[in-house]
Amino acid sequence: KLVQNGTLHTYKGAPHGIPTTHADQVNADLLAFVNS
Repeated sequence: KLVQNGTLHTYKGAPHGIPTTHADQVNADLLAFVNS
């Protein structure tokens, strides 16, 4: 509700340190959001 047209992405089995362990996937999703 806070971010219009926002999308929830879940990363099944990902640990708490997901920005480090899954950096390529997280960065791609963040860039897609920022550029939309």
